[in-house]
Amino acid sequence: MSRHSQRSRLAGLAVLTIALAGAAIWLATRPSPQKLFERGLAAGPRDGATAERLLREATRASGGHFPDAEIALCQLLLERGAWDEAAVQFAAADKESCRTDLLLDFGRTALAAGREREGIASLEAVRRRGNRDSGSALELLIEIARMWGATDEVISCARDWTELEPDNPRPWIVLIQTLKNEDRRDAECLDAVRQ
Repeated sequence: MSRHSQRSRLAGLAVLTIALAGAAIWLATRPSPQKLFERGLAAGPRDGATAERLLREATRASGGHFPDAEIALCQLLLERGAWDEAAVQFAAADKESCRTDLLLDFGRTALAAGREREGIASLEAVRRRGNRDSGSALELLIEIARMWGATDEVISCARDWTELEPDNPRPWIVLIQTLKNEDRRDAECLDAVRQ
């Protein structure tokens, strides 16, 4: 083997070694999807473009599925007026797996922006969780149902809310007043008063 071919082989091995070391360093130091998500959330209030980039990176870094980052991205898109893109993103997001506080915030923002379908879908996902954020979602759903004159939905939401927060007087007041104002619901009203 000639000296030239030995040098070429050594140079090739050196380049390969450097490339492998660089790849190892890159893998060891790149932020996790969770860190990217947290940085994106923190950047959101002051720098929407950076927040959007970080949330998209978090989703990509987790294999294209990161419900919390997806819902947070929907929130950013709505806030900057990209309603159509937010609606598409929201439809694709796994609403059952993401944090309820993010869903609740998105629901409020969507309703404030006049995006009732997305807002209600988000609030309904929070309602099904049965946790502390569910009461807030139910309260908003009651407001919407009242605006639409959907008394049965008001009663359904109020019942869910009383089950979730039995010691809170607000859902009981909503339930009792709504039943009281309805004909043929006196027995239900009296039962709610007894409870």
